[in-house]
Amino acid sequence: MGAMYFESHPIVGILSVLVMLAGTFMVLLAPRLSRLPTGSYRRLALSYFLITRVGLFLAIFVIIGHPAGCDKHYWSLHGTSALDGLLPYIDYPSEYGPLFCYLLAPAFLWLNDILAPVVVFIFFDFLTFLFLHRVTGDWDADRRIASIYLLTPISWFVVVRYGQDESIAAFFLVLLMVLARRGRDSSVSVAAGIGAAATKVLFIPLALPILLARPRRFRVLLIAGAVLGAFYLPFAIRGGNIIEWLPPGGYHGGISLWAFSPSVLVDLGWRATLGSALLIISALVLVTVKGRTMGVVNSVLLVFSALMLASPKAWPWYALLALPLLSMRVAGSAHQREIAFFSVYGFCIVFYFFAVTATKEFNFLPSPALRYMTLGYLAAYHLFLFVTSIRSLAGGRLVPGKEPR
Repeated sequence: MGAMYFESHPIVGILSVLVMLAGTFMVLLAPRLSRLPTGSYRRLALSYFLITRVGLFLAIFVIIGHPAGCDKHYWSLHGTSALDGLLPYIDYPSEYGPLFCYLLAPAFLWLNDILAPVVVFIFFDFLTFLFLHRVTGDWDADRRIASIYLLTPISWFVVVRYGQDESIAAFFLVLLMVLARRGRDSSVSVAAGIGAAATKVLFIPLALPILLARPRRFRVLLIAGAVLGAFYLPFAIRGGNIIEWLPPGGYHGGISLWAFSPSVLVDLGWRATLGSALLIISALVLVTVKGRTMGVVNSVLLVFSALMLASPKAWPWYALLALPLLSMRVAGSAHQREIAFFSVYGFCIVFYFFAVTATKEFNFLPSPALRYMTLGYLAAYHLFLFVTSIRSLAGGRLVPGKEPR
């Protein structure tokens, strides 16, 4: 949706870059926002949320006009089909869990096909921000985490400007963290199963480290699997295609290392797929064996960085899914430079769309050069996450500081 919208409204594209740049600098103000008196913090945080979410939503979708793009048709298919009594996997194809369409459906009762899904995504973004104030149990740490999440352009620009659904999965990850901190293993299991059924399959590997960190990990995993299976079973019995999320052979889409040379992916065939799978599986195995030593935040980010580095399907907006954990990592840093490193990463995530579409229209910089510069920074940040997460095993994090848990 983002690319087609930009091509039909070039001025909005230019304004988007300026807004993203402003958001990048705003992230640097997160420590100051979190240290404000409670009343001032709440007023400013709510004002910023309304401006960047509701204000941007009204500017794009109401004042400027409706965007074009294929995503709106995909969300509409799910939401309206559920209202019509149709079933996912059986009556229409879906790459999402069986509950996803029912989360979207109520909004379609009052809003049109374009507005409805984005309103749902903004709602879950708001829930994520609220629940981040309960994630560690330390009010100061939680406010710092929530401030970073609130200010980074990933959280609001990807949701509102590009209408992506990862805010739903981000909320469920935060919910798991909150429930886990309170020792509610049964609730963690049920929430994980529901979260996996309400989002996409990418939620599962990122939720696994949280489940594996529980004292009775096998019981937690068993209950979560049973809950998820209960949602999928009726569709599987009826012969529905519940694994449509699998990418075809030689497929590439997104910002992983394969984006630097997609033709290599095709030439290597199954060997490329195997290599990518081994890196991701190795991260999952390490988390399974040493996750409690690494800590939940490092464990989740290790898996996330492996996915973003190696998976042939690693779209830039997937960063929104892991954004709460990224905010926790940055909030636990003792150095301002990691906040700066992260803020530029957030800019590059949303700037990627501009790099691959706008340069063709304005021709102010060769598109390949701008694209590779953006990809290079994203790859460097994911590699940083991967290395520092592993180094946490030896207490040798590159960025010292207390990590929120």
